[in-house]
Amino acid sequence: MAKQTPWKSSFPTLREISRASAIVAGLFVALIFAGLLISHYSGGSKPASIVLASAPAAVKPIPPPAPLSAAQRIALAKRQAVIARQNAVAMRNARRNARRIWAREVDSKLLDAGIESTTKTEGPRDTILVIQCALAGRVMEHQISSTDFPVAAEALGFKKLILTNGFGDDLDETFTWDLTK
Repeated sequence: MAKQTPWKSSFPTLREISRASAIVAGLFVALIFAGLLISHYSGGSKPASIVLASAPAAVKPIPPPAPLSAAQRIALAKRQAVIARQNAVAMRNARRNARRIWAREVDSKLLDAGIESTTKTEGPRDTILVIQCALAGRVMEHQISSTDFPVAAEALGFKKLILTNGFGDDLDETFTWDLTK
């Protein structure tokens, strides 16, 4: 039986990445819900009293809310815009942190497999994954290309994957994958 390379067995699959993304999204929703509960109950309002089903005649229908004035509509729209911007920033930061954590995990797995390398993120918003390995060459490039490693990196939001030996002269071997295509 052929020896299995560390590229084929040690990196998270798309299913594991999807599971991690779902957990992050669930935590985000839970935080928002907790914030809503805290703001509702800390405002001094008491929870509505419970109406017993045995006394339907005592229950009065709730009148429809009064229409919002122009100033109230503008204030509401501004508040919704602020919340949307805050949510976008929070999601951007969460994805950036996920990319950084994944790069550290890749680095650790390569070292555990006995491959002397450094894995890091670079570029705007950490969207470039750089693996610097003294033994980087066509064999390692082929091993990476024949797995779902580039697909997993793209799923996390990386736009470019660079494998280099870091020599920077005639001996330089650098392979680049454009993950946006």
